[in-house]
Amino acid sequence: MSAITRTALLLCLGVAVLPAASAAPAGDAAAETTRIERLAALGRLWGTIKYFHPYLAYRDIGWDAALIAAIPKVSAAQSVQEYRDAIDGLIAVLDDPATRTEVAPAATPPRQGRRAEPSRIVDGVLVVHCLAAAEQAWNGDYNTAATAVYNYLAKQSNGVVFDCRTAGVEDPLLLFAYQFAVAALPQIFKGNVTLATYRERQHSGFVPQYGVSSGDYWSGLITMQPRRFAGQRAGEPVPLAFVVDTGTPVMAEIVGLQAANLGRIVEETGGTAVPAPSDADYSAPMPGGFSARVRNKELVSPTGEVGWKADLEVPASAGGEAAVMAAIGLLKSPPAPVGHAAVRPAPLRSLADAPYADMAAPTVEYRLLALFRFWNVIRYFFATLDLMDKDWEAMLVEFIPRFEAAESALDYQMTVAALATRLQDSHVRLENTPDLDRHLGFFAPPLTVGWLEGKFVIVALADAAAAEAAGVKVGDVVLAVDGEAVEQRVRRLAEIFVASTPQAMSFNAGLHLLRGGKDSVAKLTIEDERGTRRDVEIARSKNLWQVAAPPERSKPAAFEILPSRYGYVDLARLEFADADRAIDAVIDTPAIIFDIRGYPKGTGWAIASRLLNRDKPAVGSLVRRPLRRGSSPDSSSELVSIDDFAPSAKPRYAGKVVMLINEWAVSQAETTCMDFAAATDVTFIGSPTNGADGDVTNFALPGNIVVFFSGQEFRWPDGRRLQRVGVKPHIRVEPTIAGLREGRDEVLEAAVAYLDANSPDLTK
Repeated sequence: MSAITRTALLLCLGVAVLPAASAAPAGDAAAETTRIERLAALGRLWGTIKYFHPYLAYRDIGWDAALIAAIPKVSAAQSVQEYRDAIDGLIAVLDDPATRTEVAPAATPPRQGRRAEPSRIVDGVLVVHCLAAAEQAWNGDYNTAATAVYNYLAKQSNGVVFDCRTAGVEDPLLLFAYQFAVAALPQIFKGNVTLATYRERQHSGFVPQYGVSSGDYWSGLITMQPRRFAGQRAGEPVPLAFVVDTGTPVMAEIVGLQAANLGRIVEETGGTAVPAPSDADYSAPMPGGFSARVRNKELVSPTGEVGWKADLEVPASAGGEAAVMAAIGLLKSPPAPVGHAAVRPAPLRSLADAPYADMAAPTVEYRLLALFRFWNVIRYFFATLDLMDKDWEAMLVEFIPRFEAAESALDYQMTVAALATRLQDSHVRLENTPDLDRHLGFFAPPLTVGWLEGKFVIVALADAAAAEAAGVKVGDVVLAVDGEAVEQRVRRLAEIFVASTPQAMSFNAGLHLLRGGKDSVAKLTIEDERGTRRDVEIARSKNLWQVAAPPERSKPAAFEILPSRYGYVDLARLEFADADRAIDAVIDTPAIIFDIRGYPKGTGWAIASRLLNRDKPAVGSLVRRPLRRGSSPDSSSELVSIDDFAPSAKPRYAGKVVMLINEWAVSQAETTCMDFAAATDVTFIGSPTNGADGDVTNFALPGNIVVFFSGQEFRWPDGRRLQRVGVKPHIRVEPTIAGLREGRDEVLEAAVAYLDANSPDLTK
């Protein structure tokens, strides 16, 4: 039962839909809209930094606490500046100058006027002003500055200083200036130099915070493979220095040359330069006309250390020439090399969030923390975000006032459940929701309810004596529960009832229609086979899990040969250890009917290999999940693996294969269907399966609520979606109420009839 959604169990048909209440302060609608938009942007930014800023992978930063402190300030902000101040306060916790708020400068065309001489000789050393040289090249003169470098090197080798300062300038020439400097470097040294590189956070799906998963999800701080730089100089290398400021794009080449003792770095400090975007090139727009620039990678030296350190620092207050003259001085009398790295990398930290288990009824700030956690996990790591009926972006704005209003423990847990249903994923379930459990009750009468012919019908009895005493039989239609019409009960819960597909929704509603408190009396209005309506009472004496399961099948046996001479294997009852024994028992039959109207016990892969009708591996399904990278957090490159299997060395089955399916088949059952279809020609008979596949992962919210969801998706080998669709039958057959009352299995009967019609030699 691990794959059957428990969120539905937590949302029985006795719960009222939560109103979209707001805890906003008094004010007009426009002010309230602005307040919510600001909170939503705060939540987005907080989540982006949480999963992609490199510091949070290894530094002890109270990121939750920073959000808790920022929420009331953002909510109370009366101006854009107050809002920006609140965001600055959040970011300040990172202690990272590259992550900051900023107002985008007005776009300006490249300047025509020369800001400095592109190159000049000072004390016999060539000084190249990179920004001026780039501007010159931008305006069409590509060769003058480069020629000056080459001419100088042909005659002198006293040294070259590249002045890479930006002096607070932010325009397209910065990157061009960097490229110019790099293009000239090979003429200055010889041999190969390993360059510095970058590292970024990456996530392949979402690592479960509780327990383990078969999904092999991972997160890491990934270092890119460094490049090598080939010098072309024939003679001895020329002394080389770079003058940089905070705005200089940190060039892998510069740090690589420094680490190889081929170049020096002089940093001008305290000037007007804005931190370079090369380390913080993710920009998050914020309401009010500003944005937040976020560091999403960090430099790693060739020695494996993080960051860089100048050989010499010169304050900007010393004047524009001071840094250049200092660099020239280094070249003429270079000091001992200084290790460039500021900090060695610390061990990575766990990504597990604090569950705040003592907060049964979290304060409003922690309730919004719960919302922002939930929303960002799904934003980045839910494999089927594109299949939701409603835009997930809009859900953040919609649920901010709902979480603000959910003051009691029960209301809070119900609001989390309501948000969870928007995922439309039958794998979703909530754990550790005691107030909700107590409110709903976790018991039911000894009756299992199914969905037949558009009605809720008693399909099995867990206690025949109690049912008989109450006057309830298999086949009775349930019309009302505790005085409420079933139709009204379902409509009232439509907004918070989770399911991947319509058939999954009917499945869940039937399973949990009758639940309530322990030993409470369920008052049912039922209709019997004569059409007579009557009221009955029956105690809720069973734990919900004892009745929330497919009806037990005792006949046929878990595997046997039917009177029709076809093999029969019930995959919901077949034990894993008996998989080969079952196939051996029916291997000589002309056809096998596999019954997967329920949840299998891991036997699918072993059996599929014995059905494989060719001597090469088969692909049962494609497994996809988001691969999120710090360098592009808003794009999701789907990581694709292949669920394949090889032919068995044991005797393989060569006859016809039929599979009986319905909405009880979910997750592993659906994977089994795909594997069997990949192995051989399978005819599916019955009704569509549940439509939820993919290994489950989870995360924690304040109050120790654990949310489970599909961390990846399985597709058919040709790319067709299974999530929110299910396996569709070739021959649609649905049980009838009359057949149920007669004790017939109409789907199994249809399979036998199909095989008889398509195997005429067997009927002789």
